Amino acid sequence: MAMAVKTMTGFTRKELDYIRESYRIKCDPDYQDEAVTARRKALRSGRREGRNEANIENAGKMKADNMPVSQIGKYTGLSEDIIAEI
Repeated sequence: MAMAVKTMTGFTRKELDYIRESYRIKCDPDYQDEAVTARRKALRSGRREGRNEANIENAGKMKADNMPVSQIGKYTGLSEDIIAEI
């Protein structure tokens, strides 16, 4: 124990705060859950945006082939207003 106390006295306040935060990140399950949840939300958001872009691109192709707007909406999930803007 004396060795640990002696070792800790050589750190600055900023270094000690960094060590504590690093320990919390590694060991605190609540913090880990928050980080994992944030990563999952970001991935879902990116996937959703990618799907919307793909749907809009496909709707444009369908519209170019003179497919009815109602069918385009059915297959892409886009509203008729969005399809009309394409």
